[in-house]
Amino acid sequence: MDFKFSFAAHYLMSEKVWIIPPAKSRYLSEISENNRRYDAHVRKQAEIADKLYGLYSAVITFGGPDLLNAPLDSGSWPLAASGETD
Repeated sequence: MDFKFSFAAHYLMSEKVWIIPPAKSRYLSEISENNRRYDAHVRKQAEIADKLYGLYSAVITFGGPDLLNAPLDSGSWPLAASGETD
């Protein structure tokens, strides 16, 4: 068998062809890191909002919207009016 090599290098083949230029790769990494940080922040805020909504629902269930603006010593709170603490 006679193997003949017929590949001729082209002048453009010596240059690296980058899909993402090296100078931009760190920039894109920083964007990705910021997105992950933002996603974590949003998850924490969603958990807080969920807990607050649960408290709001409990207030509405046990006393209505009047309790939301009533001071504790006004007698609007059932436990405050009776003097119980537990």
